[in-house]
Amino acid sequence: MKTSLKVILLLFGFVVFLLPEVPVINVSIIEQAVKSSSKVFAQTVQVYVPPVGTSRTARTKGTGSRGCDANVNGSRSDHSLGNINLQLLVPDDHLPLTVSEQPTFFWYVSNTTLPVRFTLVEPGVAKPIIDRSFKIIRPGIVQFTLPSDIPGLALGKEYRWTVSLVCNNERPSENTYAYSSIKRVTVTHELAKTLATSQNLQKRSLVYAHSGIWYDALLSGYVAYQNNPQGKVTSWYFSRLLAQVGVNVVSERQVQQPNIISSQ
Repeated sequence: MKTSLKVILLLFGFVVFLLPEVPVINVSIIEQAVKSSSKVFAQTVQVYVPPVGTSRTARTKGTGSRGCDANVNGSRSDHSLGNINLQLLVPDDHLPLTVSEQPTFFWYVSNTTLPVRFTLVEPGVAKPIIDRSFKIIRPGIVQFTLPSDIPGLALGKEYRWTVSLVCNNERPSENTYAYSSIKRVTVTHELAKTLATSQNLQKRSLVYAHSGIWYDALLSGYVAYQNNPQGKVTSWYFSRLLAQVGVNVVSERQVQQPNIISSQ
């Protein structure tokens, strides 16, 4: 039995890593693997395939600076991810892509006592496309979709987004911040064709993930998980996406009850 299980997992590994065609990745194969309860498989499989030729670095984790180490009462901040109180849910070694004109951004924050500031800028343009501050209700994942009254992302352009924890309005250098990039790409004929036959959110997320479209893969996978939080496939899959960007310690309650920032 153990031998046959190893063969199945090895075959699935070849499907994920070697075959370039999107349709070969499907929920039924993942479901069989999840039911196997193989911890080794669950911890090592790569569900997201990064796009080729977009290597770069970004500061996706914000650590407590001198101004953010303590809150207004002088006590230590809640650092539920060790010394990290802010992390963007994006890869930090390449340019993450989207096919959405109004994409959704995700990040994790462990401190709710500080105002959060979100900015989106186009390189070379002084005025931000959006600059908004708000309060977070609870520690955990924050979800923010670019408002419809804001100009959408143009095809082929690279943008930079930053999330800051405002520790000191008088000294911005003491604020904790993290930043990453986003680029909107066109939907290829093959991708459109595959998506047309993948109405299930979980399947669509897999299609995006295998095509290197990070932001849309994360959003589809997250909504699929929220719609079925008890499902083994949806929970395993979303946890693997989080693990691929280094977020391994997020409670189930925090995932199920995100901070959804109004786009209005």
